[in-house]
Amino acid sequence: WAGAASRHLARVWAPLNAALDEDPRRVVWMPAYCRQDAIGVKKLGNGELLTALDVAVNAFVDQLAKEAARSDRLPHARREEVRRLSELVTEVAAWIGKANQLANHFPDTRWTG
Repeated sequence: WAGAASRHLARVWAPLNAALDEDPRRVVWMPAYCRQDAIGVKKLGNGELLTALDVAVNAFVDQLAKEAARSDRLPHARREEVRRLSELVTEVAAWIGKANQLANHFPDTRWTG
């Protein structure tokens, strides 16, 4: 199911499934951003109701993922350079579009058609 081509994150499932010895019971989909009031109300991907342990463990692994992402983040100066260059590319593309429009609609007094 998770590896089906129609699933948004199917490409992520294949290596995870292999690492778990292809036992899909070892991982279950969980609704995102659940608060305490979702316990016993929302369902997991296997049909079981969400538990307090599910919420606590999910919050823990979310924190670990955020810490890992921060440790691998590009330095601020590099991110700023990418932002600045992106703006420059946008400006140049707009200029090219305007130049094309003007060139394609420039009056040609030699043509009488």
